[in-house]
Amino acid sequence: MSLKKLNYIGSKFSLLSFINNTIAKCTGCDNFRNKKIVDVFAGTSSVGFHFRKLGCNVISNDLEYYSYVIARASICCDFSVRIENIIKEFNLLNGVNGILTKNYAEDRKYFTVENGKIIDAMRLKLEEIKGTLLDDEYYFLLASIIVSADSIANVPSIYGSYLKQYKKTALKTMILEPIHREIEHHPDNRVYNEECLNLIDKLGKVDWVYMDPPYNERQYGKNYHVLNYIGRYDSEMEIYGKTGLIRETVLSDWCSRGKAEGMLERFMEKIGMKTDWVFMSYNNEGIIESDRIKEIFTKNCDMELVSMEYKRFKNFSYNDSGMTNENIWVGQY
Repeated sequence: MSLKKLNYIGSKFSLLSFINNTIAKCTGCDNFRNKKIVDVFAGTSSVGFHFRKLGCNVISNDLEYYSYVIARASICCDFSVRIENIIKEFNLLNGVNGILTKNYAEDRKYFTVENGKIIDAMRLKLEEIKGTLLDDEYYFLLASIIVSADSIANVPSIYGSYLKQYKKTALKTMILEPIHREIEHHPDNRVYNEECLNLIDKLGKVDWVYMDPPYNERQYGKNYHVLNYIGRYDSEMEIYGKTGLIRETVLSDWCSRGKAEGMLERFMEKIGMKTDWVFMSYNNEGIIESDRIKEIFTKNCDMELVSMEYKRFKNFSYNDSGMTNENIWVGQY
């Protein structure tokens, strides 16, 4: 069973076998069941979901709210007949001219007006019935709305801009689909919405830590602000500018050329108290130079570099679609 995915910069969906096999080979482990693994930068949760299906105890984290919601649904929530029936009811709702339509479908063409109204109707209905739902059911449904909305968004994969003309997928009618159909997960799975250094303080001893920090200076809160808006759905959130950026946006030091190295240094110094193994995906085009990564790792642990060539993420309207190297930096404390 698969996870319904976002069209996402840096998604590791196509690299899951590479990540899995690297961890298995380096640790000598061929059975991952009940292994405790931390996914520090969850993103789309493709990595965490992969290890959930292998029976791991997954601890997932992301600073962005939309990623936190998706991780909650992907790591801690199960599909059920009750959720299936609610989704069927949501797909029968009439559209409502709400705050998403006003801010992101009328003048700002992130969605067609028809789809904006459908998303508004679903978000309003979800908040209306929230008191009758378990927390896991609420997050499962909210994540399903976010990823279903993303599939018909009129954007060049990221929300830094919208297209002047509607693309074919954006003209399709919004249909709510479950983010996944898994019905079992490890009972100790949990999800955080924390800055990564603060996350370490909340961890006990874990088997493995997997990191996939941002590679460049593009802030995810600005590239995916519309998804945060759908997630928060708060009429008091202040938005501004041509693209409707949210005024209060969380900025990550990992996206700062001047701060990313320091973040990695502090993380590697601190995480050794919680684990024996760190695996960090960081390609050869990142803002931290490879020589500095090597220095930071070898200062704190034994280091190994595992690499493979793969096709670069292709944006809808720009970006060279050539090949790049995906590196996994392995640290053994």
